[in-house]
Amino acid sequence: MILLIIYQFICRCLHKQVIQKISIILIVISISFVSIGYITHFHKVKEPYQITIHKQSSLDYLHIAFVSDMHLGSGTYLNDVKNFVDAMNKNDYDLVCFGGDLFDETTPKEMITEALALLSQIDSRYGMYAVNGNHEHYAQFLDQQAYKKNNIHLLSENYVCVNGLFNIVGREDVSAKSHITYQQVIQNMDTSLPTIVLDHNPKRYQEVMSESDLQLSGHTHAGQAFPLSLATAPLYDNDYGLLLKNNFSLIVTSGYGSWGFPVRFMTQCEFVDIMVTFSKK
Repeated sequence: MILLIIYQFICRCLHKQVIQKISIILIVISISFVSIGYITHFHKVKEPYQITIHKQSSLDYLHIAFVSDMHLGSGTYLNDVKNFVDAMNKNDYDLVCFGGDLFDETTPKEMITEALALLSQIDSRYGMYAVNGNHEHYAQFLDQQAYKKNNIHLLSENYVCVNGLFNIVGREDVSAKSHITYQQVIQNMDTSLPTIVLDHNPKRYQEVMSESDLQLSGHTHAGQAFPLSLATAPLYDNDYGLLLKNNFSLIVTSGYGSWGFPVRFMTQCEFVDIMVTFSKK
């Protein structure tokens, strides 16, 4: 669209011969950008983080994999899921978390079934946990039993205490317009334990800061393709990467896939590798 506006401006100001040369240049630039973006989409990256949770734990460390926004069917396919499963098992994770939008409105039902069966092959010490994203709600794929059948715990406004070692809290996406507060979700939870929150959208992280230690989110795609990334940054306190506030950490991933079209430009498709250590305040 930007190139089209430039082209229209040039047409009004320059002679025909010059316009033709510039048109060719703009076409070449456009094709190059799209080609680079297409290649970038299919290059999946492991993005590492090291954080400290300032609470006592009998654990020396916790090795977490976090992935969000696969958008199966929108340029992400079963072969990409197989590669992801291989990466998970190769890296020997303690915990694997899914941040929503694994599926969207374009995902065929049979692909959902096959993808979940592939994900069930991931071997992690403390299991796999997931939350819904906005696109699972748009697609009306909210079947907890389908996840459970494939060894994935789908959390929706509830929490689990894993082996008495740490808590995982799963929030429903803001698109669900749930009226349940975070305080209601964690009622009776032992907040002295390290607490990890899964919330697809990072916007409301401040609601959980006082009782939790780490929030994992996606949704933003880091803008997916420049210059759209300039539009997402003002909408969130943190639209990508690590935000530290006091003893709280928020990690926002740009996602494993792309939405709408399989193009990335000046952003990346990734899964997140988090090494958590513990120390007393």
